[in-house]
Amino acid sequence: MSEEEIKSYLVAHLEEFFPGLELVGTEELLMNRYRPDIHLRDENNNDVIIEIVAGELNKRKVGKILNYYSIIENLRPPLKKIRFIVIGERICEDAKRILRRFNIEPISLRELNVSIKEIKRYFYREDLKNVLTPMESDLLSHINDRECKLVDVDQVKEYLNLDEKYASKMLERLEEKRYLERIIRGKYLFMPLNYGYEERYPPMNSLIVGGVVDEPYYFGYLTANRYHGFTSQYSPKAYLCTLKPRRGFMWGNSSYVFVSLIREKFFGYMEAYVDGCKVSVAEPEKAVLDSLDKSEYCGGVAQVLSILYKALSVGIDRYKLASYAGKMGSNSVIQRLGYMSEILSDKGLIDVDESFLQSIYQLMPENVSNTHLGPVSVHGNRGPVNRRWRVVENVDEETRYSEIEVK
Repeated sequence: MSEEEIKSYLVAHLEEFFPGLELVGTEELLMNRYRPDIHLRDENNNDVIIEIVAGELNKRKVGKILNYYSIIENLRPPLKKIRFIVIGERICEDAKRILRRFNIEPISLRELNVSIKEIKRYFYREDLKNVLTPMESDLLSHINDRECKLVDVDQVKEYLNLDEKYASKMLERLEEKRYLERIIRGKYLFMPLNYGYEERYPPMNSLIVGGVVDEPYYFGYLTANRYHGFTSQYSPKAYLCTLKPRRGFMWGNSSYVFVSLIREKFFGYMEAYVDGCKVSVAEPEKAVLDSLDKSEYCGGVAQVLSILYKALSVGIDRYKLASYAGKMGSNSVIQRLGYMSEILSDKGLIDVDESFLQSIYQLMPENVSNTHLGPVSVHGNRGPVNRRWRVVENVDEETRYSEIEVK
């Protein structure tokens, strides 16, 4: 695999691998000495230089990269702000360690979720490889007619009356021909014919993937709050709540994180349809409470306060919110809900009547222990204690309201 092929593939899929960055040029001559493989620029007009290394980037090749970096650093006039990235097929740990000391970002193709096989297929695809057999055409027509574009081995077996091995092989062939996108083993997503030519690209709504999870689950935390419009914060991670621990996986540029809950907290979710596929998503009230329970899956305390502010602003069912808080079996969730609702009201940001606050307060047992507003591992354990809610205010006021103030 040559550097030129890797470069051309990345440039052709720029938005997928480097969203929000625009292409300035490739192979530009700098100081009459160096031509960076790819030159990008972000929305703040900061420069991103990408150097590509074919094969393994080992300690022997690091010196050449550092020489390039020195040229970049000594440009006159200097670039406004430089982000230097080195992309290699494989990168040894020693090379990574050296590069990071110079603030150079080493990224392997594997970390970008790109395989050599995929790049070769992009460049060396033979036209006849994409010709469909009559049986493949029949199957694609069947999938296209359905609302949900997810397909698995069992569906192919049933529709075409095939054995499992042949059905699996057919799906693999259709993936090679770029009519299907593999999500996990045996589960695929159909790429409609109007989604690109000659290279089709899959619909990238991350919620679709919920349709391949066989066990009870629901999308929660930041993912659910974004679905309900309580936050506009983007995350490459999608959070799914399950009863059993489960390994996460990657699909496209998104990673899927499974958070196992105790049975008492596994409730309050609803059916939703995404591109015709049925998925499970936390109800608005449960999405807020889960966020109060584990703020680390929502971007932190400031983001959680912003989520509660938006939820209360748009008319979330406050009775259900208080009722669900009582079902969570967590005093900390109750205390944070009451505390945050009250400070939002005291700030004049939202109208919260005393009867609502009292309905939450009554859920707290007598002599309840103090709870911290933010994770101790992040914010420490010190701060004044709110007497009513017994919440240790270990997050300063400026940080607390930072996500609300910027909106």
